[in-house]
Amino acid sequence: MSEKGQGANPHPFSADWGIILGSGLGECGSSWPHLQSRSFEDVGLQKPTVPGHQGRLEWRSGPNDRVVLFCKGRLHAYEGHALSAVCQTIEFFAKCGIRRCLITCAAGGIHKQLAPGDLVLAREFVFVNHQDSWKDLARRMEAGASIGSIGSDPSFSRFAEGSTNAPRLWRGLHAQMIGPSYETPGEVEMLARLGVWTVGMSSGVELARARELGMLTGAIAVVANLACGLGSKAIEHQDVLETMAKASGNLERVIHHLVLETSSFQFDQ
Repeated sequence: MSEKGQGANPHPFSADWGIILGSGLGECGSSWPHLQSRSFEDVGLQKPTVPGHQGRLEWRSGPNDRVVLFCKGRLHAYEGHALSAVCQTIEFFAKCGIRRCLITCAAGGIHKQLAPGDLVLAREFVFVNHQDSWKDLARRMEAGASIGSIGSDPSFSRFAEGSTNAPRLWRGLHAQMIGPSYETPGEVEMLARLGVWTVGMSSGVELARARELGMLTGAIAVVANLACGLGSKAIEHQDVLETMAKASGNLERVIHHLVLETSSFQFDQ
């Protein structure tokens, strides 16, 4: 660990930032100097079973000697895990004294302006955890009430507005579905009517837990494909991984700028 990182917290796995990397994004940050790495099992975490989630932790030296912990992969509820287990990496970040966290995921693009490879900051989350969720969302939409819940810290929105030296960050609603199957065309049509920009199977519960623990937290959905029914071919997981690999460079540039601007971030709690 760098002197800066160790000075902030004596924990052997301390870091200034924690980054959770979604499907196929495991190479993000690989150009930064390597400090140490561990498998999930080495630190008592369960290893993911989904392709594109390596189950490894890498500490790297980022801008201004900030220590950044990249978490390569995550657990998903559809693997049969409880939500508390899905949040295991967030809990690990907290034990390490990490107070700034970015959560990323691969997502289907719903908004018509989006294309594969685009980055979308999750302004708020829409949770579709069971069949009754659709009825509740429809009632709230008809009543003119907000359908979104907890989202990225306002500091991340300010960053998105001012990140002129990094790739563009869109901002929009992100829907978290149960999975493991992709959403149906009918579900995508409903999400579009609700004003949702991106849809995926993760990130929301992790962000909620991180915010509960007092972390300054944001979530970025990386568009892997047009959501089901909007593209010209069926969605395959291998295609998602290939698109994510290509998008890793832009995501790394955003993270570089984000870490560089850490000093200007204020905890809004």
